[in-house]
Amino acid sequence: MWFRYMCCNLPTTEYLRGVLNGKRIIFVLEMLEMGGAERQALMLARYLKEEIGANVHVVGFNSPGAGARLCEELGIEWSIIPISIQTGRRKRYIAPFVFAFRLRKLKPDVLLSYTVSPNVLCGIAWRWTGAKSCVWNQRDEGTERADRILEWCSVRNTPCFIANSQGGADFLTKVLGAEDRRVSVVHNGIQLPDPLITQTGWREKLGISPSAFTACMVANFRWPKDHATLIRAWRQVIDHISACVDESPVLLFAGRFDGTAETAKALTRELGLDGAVRFLGPVGDISGLLGAVNLGILCSESEGMPNSVLESMSVGLPFVGSDVQGIRDAVGPAGCEYLVTSRDADGLSKMICRFIESPELCAEQGEINAKRIKDEFLPEHMCNRATQIISDSLVAGGNK
Repeated sequence: MWFRYMCCNLPTTEYLRGVLNGKRIIFVLEMLEMGGAERQALMLARYLKEEIGANVHVVGFNSPGAGARLCEELGIEWSIIPISIQTGRRKRYIAPFVFAFRLRKLKPDVLLSYTVSPNVLCGIAWRWTGAKSCVWNQRDEGTERADRILEWCSVRNTPCFIANSQGGADFLTKVLGAEDRRVSVVHNGIQLPDPLITQTGWREKLGISPSAFTACMVANFRWPKDHATLIRAWRQVIDHISACVDESPVLLFAGRFDGTAETAKALTRELGLDGAVRFLGPVGDISGLLGAVNLGILCSESEGMPNSVLESMSVGLPFVGSDVQGIRDAVGPAGCEYLVTSRDADGLSKMICRFIESPELCAEQGEINAKRIKDEFLPEHMCNRATQIISDSLVAGGNK
């Protein structure tokens, strides 16, 4: 199956400005916190505002937190439209009409939606808002679904789709029935800010010695992130490595304490890992934290294009994780050797031990990962490719 990859013959910035300058582009997000989808959306919003001259506005359904604050820092307007399709049948079938009425007041030219509920609502409602086009952004491989009737109607009414991974593109075409010609794959762009705290500062803050091997998984505590398997693997890591190293390795979890957090903490206590496993909660200084650890990990049952993997790679960390499509797309051929089957605690622990036992392997894989980010995942690549798709869709008037 063929998908369009925007790689060469990209339009000039002048051309894109000519099409999109002054156009009202509305980003529609589930929440205005700062998860992976929100980071990518706001990176593109900033580019469209500052480089292209678009009139950008960000809408969230709830949670005006860190995402809203970043909008204010960037001088981007934002607002909340409290609406949901995760409710009773009558309300969720009325929701697209209510949403269209509210959104019409913002006078959009283009709607850019991210994640399930925004994608479905925008796909159904965009023509009633007065917009000339709508772009569905698929951020996972189909782990979250909506009401099947609304989903069906939305997909058939949406003119343009962007997936951040091949797995997401396959879901759109093979499961949801989107036409191949309407689907483009655009990889995430990664650009971490400068660290706020030094490597030494982070180690001192956490009470971890400079020489202790430390791994970190950056992920909010929710399904499909599989913190439990990594905790079980870490018990095996400590049991295996204790005779070989002077200091016990430390595992850090950075992420919002959502639905699975208490279960993960209880398992940590049950396995006697207090102190060896740390729960940090949300971390603002991800750059500094990752710069203070030795290994990046993501244990998950399904992924689109995980930012946490790319962020670990961007600071030159080796990476271990689950062998799922989105993570394979992120690490590339050279990194697939260090992926293991989902829920395989034994395999995961053995892979982690390989890196603990070989500083040379850590350095080698870290260099490979950093180079891959520079070659494949620069923000300007993502922004330019996405902007071309938006521009093409607007010129086509939503009839691509």
